[in-house]
Amino acid sequence: ELRGDPNEYKGALSDAQTADLLQAHNPPLVLLHRLRLLATEVVNTRGGNESREAITVAAFEALTNSINALYTEVGILERIADTPLSFAYVHYIRSGILVYLIFELLFVCPPW
Repeated sequence: ELRGDPNEYKGALSDAQTADLLQAHNPPLVLLHRLRLLATEVVNTRGGNESREAITVAAFEALTNSINALYTEVGILERIADTPLSFAYVHYIRSGILVYLIFELLFVCPPW
């Protein structure tokens, strides 16, 4: 789920694209797909319009590799987010935080 203000996409996406993005089940993948389409569009305009500077093969390969790395990272983060935590682990973490906070209160914080 996207966080933040939807207006931050106004310069990069049209209103229809922003609405599609906000309604998407997985907005990061929609954005990555849009990046891939833009990269392909830049390569396809090569030679058609001389006012635009043509993208080199090496630059396109680097851009594609970066987009692929982002796809991989999104997949890894989704697997982490979907992994349930066991009750014993959650209880252990909560107990540790409670002990830490009591220690802070008794020994580190100045007396009132």
